[in-house]
Amino acid sequence: MMRIGLDLDNTLISYETAFSAVAKRMALLPIDFKGGKAAVRRYLRSLPGGEQQWRDLQAEVYGREMRFAELTRGAEQFLGLCRQRKVEVVIVSHKSEYAANDRHHINLRHAALAWLEQQGLFDTATTGLTISSLFFEGSRDDKVKRIARLAPDCFVDDLPEVLLHPAFPATVRPILYSPGEPPPLGIDMISNWEVLADELFVH
Repeated sequence: MMRIGLDLDNTLISYETAFSAVAKRMALLPIDFKGGKAAVRRYLRSLPGGEQQWRDLQAEVYGREMRFAELTRGAEQFLGLCRQRKVEVVIVSHKSEYAANDRHHINLRHAALAWLEQQGLFDTATTGLTISSLFFEGSRDDKVKRIARLAPDCFVDDLPEVLLHPAFPATVRPILYSPGEPPPLGIDMISNWEVLADELFVH
C-alpha cells in the first residue's frame, strides 16, 4: 500500500486570507490593505515594533482565530482520491502546544484539531483520515525523525528546510508544495493538489 505524508500548516491549511482578516480585526493593518500572509508579514515588520506585532498576530491566527483559516483548494478532493485508491495518508506537523507570547494561552494543537474536525477532515467515509493519522512534533528535528519512522513513499511540505534537512530519509521522496515560483532547489515541486494527483497517480 502506498503511504503519502503531508505537512499541515500552509500545505493542507491555508492562512492566506486569515492573516489579513485577523490583522484588520486587531487594527494592525489599514482597512483597505490588500495581500496575503507574506504581504502582511512584510508590512508589519517594516513598522517600529513590527516584529512583535507579527508574533502576536501569529499567535492569534494559529490559536483563538483559527476559524479564519481555509482548507487549501483541492486538498479535500486529493484526500478523497487517496481514499478511493486505498492510499494511506499521514500528516506530520511541527507545531508547538502554545505560542510563547499568547496571552490567551490557547493550545495550538487543540485549535488545529478542532478546526480539522469542523472541516470534516476526519470523516473516514470521505477522506479516510482519522485522528491517529495526525502527528504533532515540537521541533523540526523531531518532525523529520517522525517522517523517517513513518516511512511514507513521499512527503509534501511547503518548507524546503524540512525536505532538505540533513536527516530527511533518503528513502522518502521530498515534494515541495509551492503555489509560487521558488528558485530551483533540486527537489520536485508541485503548485497545487491537482498536479500532485497527476504526479502520483497518472505518471
